[in-house]
Amino acid sequence: MTNFVAGRYELVSEIARGGMGRVVLAHDRLLDRPVAIKLILPQLPSSARVRFIEEAQVNGQLAHPNIVPVHELGAAGQNLFMAMKLVDGQDMKKFVASLAEGDADAPRRSLRRILRLFLKVCGAMGYAHQLGVIHRDLKPANIMLGKHDEVLVMDWGLARPLVETLTSPDVDLAPGTGGAA
Repeated sequence: MTNFVAGRYELVSEIARGGMGRVVLAHDRLLDRPVAIKLILPQLPSSARVRFIEEAQVNGQLAHPNIVPVHELGAAGQNLFMAMKLVDGQDMKKFVASLAEGDADAPRRSLRRILRLFLKVCGAMGYAHQLGVIHRDLKPANIMLGKHDEVLVMDWGLARPLVETLTSPDVDLAPGTGGAA
């Protein structure tokens, strides 16, 4: 996989795939750094495109140390994409599974660490809730644990604002515009 998105991001390899899109490790040629690019699956209906834009807007407006930052929302031909911080680590689901594979005392020894991680997730959710946003898909697979003890809540695709507290910028990402928000 060696192609480019918007002339800026060199796609390297697929990291994950979900019902709405796929996440790809990419290289940001402008800033010379690795990023994660979420690409919407091309066969989805136009309603999914609207939902993808809403996800990027909601996620992009949640500025918190424990919520993955969105760097850019854009379109490259028919493909919508969002560029996000690449988290070098593992998801909470894999972390918990690795504890279960250890000796019988491993979970007890790790309890303080698990509680510290959980408090960071609670802080992120408390912040989102203060802004009127409900994640609606919070699960261990959507929590990334970075190598530097970062805890980042990911995948805001099902999130819904309870009230209009977040701004809704008018975005034109029609196919072929090449525009970016």
